[in-house]
Amino acid sequence: MTLCAMPQEKTVLAPATVSAENVSFRSATQLGKIIGIHDARYEMSGGYAYQSYKFEIEASQINIVLDYVGTHAPNMFLYTPTNRLKVGGTVGDIDLITQSVKIDSREQRIHIDGLGAGTYYLVVARSRLEHVSLGYRLTIYARPSQPMESEYNNTASTAHRIGGKADIPLVGQRIVHGNISGNGGDAADFYQFTLTQPSYVQAFLSLVSSGSRVVLEILDANQRSLKTLSLSPPGLENYVACDRLPAGTYYAYIRPVGPTNTRYTLTLEGVPVKKGKFTVRMHRITALDDFETWRRGGRGRADFYYQLLIEGRRHISHVFEESNDRQFGYWGQAERKSEYVDIEQRLIDFSISLREDDPRNDDHADINPISGLRNLSLVYDTLTGEVSGQGLSVHKEGEKITVQGNEAPRARITFEVKYETISTGDIDP
Repeated sequence: MTLCAMPQEKTVLAPATVSAENVSFRSATQLGKIIGIHDARYEMSGGYAYQSYKFEIEASQINIVLDYVGTHAPNMFLYTPTNRLKVGGTVGDIDLITQSVKIDSREQRIHIDGLGAGTYYLVVARSRLEHVSLGYRLTIYARPSQPMESEYNNTASTAHRIGGKADIPLVGQRIVHGNISGNGGDAADFYQFTLTQPSYVQAFLSLVSSGSRVVLEILDANQRSLKTLSLSPPGLENYVACDRLPAGTYYAYIRPVGPTNTRYTLTLEGVPVKKGKFTVRMHRITALDDFETWRRGGRGRADFYYQLLIEGRRHISHVFEESNDRQFGYWGQAERKSEYVDIEQRLIDFSISLREDDPRNDDHADINPISGLRNLSLVYDTLTGEVSGQGLSVHKEGEKITVQGNEAPRARITFEVKYETISTGDIDP
């Protein structure tokens, strides 16, 4: 992100009258060719009525967002040069395309789908002249214009290929516009996409116009449903996410529930997954027997710590001193241990043991309900999201699991597990 202040031509022009007759672009800030995103902070000094910017794009869907801090909301005006424009010419040679829409008390926005390739000028103008500085953040998103669906993509065999004829794998974001009709030959749309490595996939569906409910399904190569999303009009959008899809061929299947026509925008996004991250979070540790000797006529409190093995790799907590019933906070402040695992690995072995710190020999707490066993030896299935093992009924990921031993010295623990799929850049050092 660039941080800069851009002084412009000083003027007492009332910003409310900004138009193609009274703004000069000679000192416009040059942003160059924008491919993807331009994101920077700027400052308009007191007494300045506007700042102007010049940029180039390919044929694009363009989204311009202005975040500002101030009492009075500034406006944005987007202009295009006409054939009459001369080098260093005046604003009279420029046509206004559109101006921004106020989103809330801190944001103005311009959105155009299908803006042609060329040079454009953007003006940020005060809504009233003030002699105080105006700070703002200007973000310009420029994406290639999205294609329409294939003409006959109402079956899986004739599906629109998201990667084109070359079947380019889904990496990053792809957007396509489509139409379906509940009472004609175009009663469904299929989109085929390919993954060449395990990936996190999201499918966003936005209804442009519709009079009935619309269903989006993600299907595997055999057209078995993996995820389903149902949307009702008007103007709704939502998404479905597939946490870890193996390499292969998949379909996005869109159909209406009702006889009316529907226009929509489908966005598919694929992020290659490099690793799995398995986490065990401890919620609570409770002593059920006296782990300390009697002192001063009262009962001593335990000094617990636990050991965790994930795929043979050991994690040891610190000692929680003088606490017979220790509870821990939420995920942000939780007592948890994590390990990265191979993304192709389906079953993850892990075990939990609980000890009580003593000067000589540490006590080994019993947390397994099966006689003769003190530790918990468990397995997590990444496909089903289930935790199972000796002395434990089947539980789901994210579910709080409570177990206790039945032979002194006994203790009870409450924990949960979490499994995430992540890209290389998200792996902690």
